[in-house]
Amino acid sequence: MGRKKIEIDWLIVDEKLSNFCEGTEVAAFLGINYVTLERRIKEKYKVDFVEYKRQKRAKGEIVLRELQMKSAKEGNVTMLIWLGKQYLNQTDKADYTSKGESLRPLEIIVDSHETEESLKNLIDAAKNNKGLSKEQ
Repeated sequence: MGRKKIEIDWLIVDEKLSNFCEGTEVAAFLGINYVTLERRIKEKYKVDFVEYKRQKRAKGEIVLRELQMKSAKEGNVTMLIWLGKQYLNQTDKADYTSKGESLRPLEIIVDSHETEESLKNLIDAAKNNKGLSKEQ
């Protein structure tokens, strides 16, 4: 006669795994050895622990996504921004000023005809997407 089989509360196992707990954490919570948990999953569900955990984790991910979406729909601005970045490829616009003021166009003052001609050449080259030769 062997030892009495330890009862495992599968609802707790499923809940912990869907909440992204590791197998060792679940086993510790139940007061059993991790190897026992692995073996019992294999006996009861005919899959290895990795597959069982993957299935339960997927359910947890669905619940988490639904809660995030619900939070966003209720007006949580932080969640709206985060979801936009994750799923819509939205980004923050960088502000390169030191005081947060609006960026202004660069103003160039030309004080000679030669400099003015060089600037026109640079602008034309940029517009035409051509590089300048070393001579210019």
